[in-house]
Amino acid sequence: MNIGRDHITIGGVLLLAGILLLPIAQTSQPVRGVLLSQSGEYVELDSDYKTVKTGALWEDMFESSSQREQLKAFVNLSVLRLTTDVDSNRVFVQVGTPQAEQIAGYLVLRGENLKLIDALRQPMPYGPVGFLIDQRVNKIYLTHLSGTVVYNSKTYQKITESTDPLLLIGRSSCVLDEDSLLYTNGRLFDTRNDGVVRLAAAPRAPSVSVDCKRGRMLLLSRGQDGTVLLTIYDPRLDRLVTEIRTTIPFTANVEGWHLSPDGNVVVWDEETLVPVGEGKMRQKTGRLTFFDVQKSTRIGSAEVPRAAVTDSEILGFSPDSQHVLYRSNDRLVAIRLSTMSVVHEVTLPFRPIGIGWVRVDK
Repeated sequence: MNIGRDHITIGGVLLLAGILLLPIAQTSQPVRGVLLSQSGEYVELDSDYKTVKTGALWEDMFESSSQREQLKAFVNLSVLRLTTDVDSNRVFVQVGTPQAEQIAGYLVLRGENLKLIDALRQPMPYGPVGFLIDQRVNKIYLTHLSGTVVYNSKTYQKITESTDPLLLIGRSSCVLDEDSLLYTNGRLFDTRNDGVVRLAAAPRAPSVSVDCKRGRMLLLSRGQDGTVLLTIYDPRLDRLVTEIRTTIPFTANVEGWHLSPDGNVVVWDEETLVPVGEGKMRQKTGRLTFFDVQKSTRIGSAEVPRAAVTDSEILGFSPDSQHVLYRSNDRLVAIRLSTMSVVHEVTLPFRPIGIGWVRVDK
């Protein structure tokens, strides 16, 4: 299973690709941001990025001692990944023991109070894990180094388990408008029948698919002058939407490129190569560069203050695509996309492993 860096919830389908970041379904209902540490501490932020609640999962999520006893094998394991599904208001937390190179499974929590609903007890080797929940067909897919497991997304009962991966889920996987179809790894896949519908070739080769939002795929390729050429592609219509030429040198590392949840803005998290001994090391600069998809051009940049050169990253976007969220050590910085300026900064009590969004009940 190949992985990317995002968790995606669009049109009732949530894609989790191994490392973090969560673009999510757009919703008009109030939401809160949830940030987790590896030890299970959490912070909830409101839409103004003000802290409204703090706590610890292992102390707060159980509603009874019997519930805690039933899940004692999970208690105090390391939190490895976080994703949220706003549509059903659920939080999925991957837990395991990195030292033993073992993943124990996933906790399923209520978004409104982070109380335990159930758990997917699925031991897996430590490494890349693809996670997909499609509410249209009531299935959860877990793909890991040893195969694929399919669960019922309502009962959390295991449906099937195979030693073969069914899907290649990553940040460049794309939910399509058609019933139960998604684009992944150059194919249209039907989650209702668990089969490939047809191949869908990218419009430019060679290229690297790095992100996909709202049915738009972001492809990177090397221009004739050695710079990055951005291509926006619609896999459903098999149509090139636009191309954007940049002055950024093309490198093999494409993790710094992101597409906003509405598919309208491309963001580049700049990095440089710094000599270290006889080699070179990648370092972040804290500069974000923005490209407008409709105008097919660069529109500006923003500087993140005091960005840590070795521990910084784009953590995600706000649900309404108004802000890109940047983590630097234990700081969370919100940059408004319309003005390309820093509008909020929060110092957290821990280094977050991820951020997700939950619906606030009125």
